[in-house]
Amino acid sequence: MPAQFPFAGSAPQSIVLPIVANELVITNDSSAPLVVTAGDKFTPNRFVVTIPAGFTMDERIDPFDRISVTSASGPYTGYVRRAADEWRFCSEYLYR
Repeated sequence: MPAQFPFAGSAPQSIVLPIVANELVITNDSSAPLVVTAGDKFTPNRFVVTIPAGFTMDERIDPFDRISVTSASGPYTGYVRRAADEWRFCSEYLYR
C-alpha cells in the first residue's frame, strides 16, 4: 500500500490519524535516539520503540490510529501505511 499521512518534526508531537493503520515508517535523522509510541484511544502505548540515531524503522505492528513521538532532540520523518488485509480490522474501530 502507498505511504499515507506523512509527518516530520524535531520535537515531541502527537498525531491522531483519520484511519486505522498497521504499518509505521520512521527515519531518525538526529544524533540521539527517538522514542515513539503507537496505539489507539484505549491503549495509546500499545507499541513502544526506541529508534537509534541514523536508523529507519519500517514495521507492521498492531492496528493503531495515533502516534506519539515522546523523545526527540533532532529531525525525524515518517508516514503510515495500511496493509491490504487491514480492512477486516477496521470494523472494531467504527463505533469508537
